[in-house]
Amino acid sequence: MHAKTRFANGDNAANVFASPRASIAAAERMKKGFYTIMSAQFFSSLADNALLVAAIEMLKTTAAPSWQIPALARCSRSST
Repeated sequence: MHAKTRFANGDNAANVFASPRASIAAAERMKKGFYTIMSAQFFSSLADNALLVAAIEMLKTTAAPSWQIPALARCSRSST
């Protein structure tokens, strides 16, 4: 006897993909999730770059040693 694959909502694979309406609903859920993840990645990257620019400007205004700015920029690139 084979075990049926269950989804988080309790449906099994045969029920979800049996009808076209169910497959369209599954595709819509996936599409919404995809755009949610992509927008989260975009805003996270935007925030990282904003913090980098702010940190570089802070180093410039506090008369930090000249080697710190390239070191900071290099560290931020290596973490991605």
